[in-house]
Amino acid sequence: MQKKTIERGTSALAELSACCRVSYGHPLARWVLGDSLHPGGLALTTRLAGQMGIRASSRVLDAGSGLGATAVHLSRTVGCRVTGVTLEEEGMAVGNELARREGVEDRVTWVCGDIQEIDLGARKFDFVLVECVLSILADKAGALQRLHGLLKAGGGLGLTDVTVSGTLPPRLQGLLATVGCVGGALSLAEYRGLLEGEGFVVERSEDCGAVVASFLQGIRGKLLVGEVASKLGKLPIGEGALAEGQQLLESVEEQVERGVLGYGLVVARKPA
Repeated sequence: MQKKTIERGTSALAELSACCRVSYGHPLARWVLGDSLHPGGLALTTRLAGQMGIRASSRVLDAGSGLGATAVHLSRTVGCRVTGVTLEEEGMAVGNELARREGVEDRVTWVCGDIQEIDLGARKFDFVLVECVLSILADKAGALQRLHGLLKAGGGLGLTDVTVSGTLPPRLQGLLATVGCVGGALSLAEYRGLLEGEGFVVERSEDCGAVVASFLQGIRGKLLVGEVASKLGKLPIGEGALAEGQQLLESVEEQVERGVLGYGLVVARKPA
């Protein structure tokens, strides 16, 4: 398979940074998406970690750690040490507070910056998690190359992300769609091809379309509640934002029904 390479420039970084700011700071995005910010939530994270073989002695890199939910969850439930990389300082602040509340601040650390540019020193990791992140990166191959270099020989990478098989309508190609990990998503086969092209051996790939239906159902319910709460002045979200969210949701649901949009899981390993 020929690798899809996209030049990474200032505009791409600006779009990704804007995506993170909307996800962390926009009241509608935070309220609707929750803290895990991806379909399947922590239940899918737990399943992925089990398939990868993460254990208490593991050193894990959470690439694109968002608000810290995955890093803290794994540290608390498995006992492993996790380094979370986030593009926004607010993600670090929220993650630190969450780690403190859960009593795992000694096992979770945070680094702010672009995964392809930050200095992690000589550290090597047993496992890398990439949850609903690769789809919003412009240079996907470059990011996977960097993660390959951060893994120990024999180390594992777990990826979950939105999948696209077909052509999306224009409405699902803007910034709000990027926040939903839709705008730059690939097919499950293309994710596999990218991983293999950067030296990984794919051990497992799985269509997780069922989590999308549950995820969208939850969003629809929250939007309906939000519409009522906003009119009563109980939720600081304007009607315009709610209407835009509703339109995006309807577009996504249509594409899911058509089989164009889905969700996938891939477990891969760096050869020993």
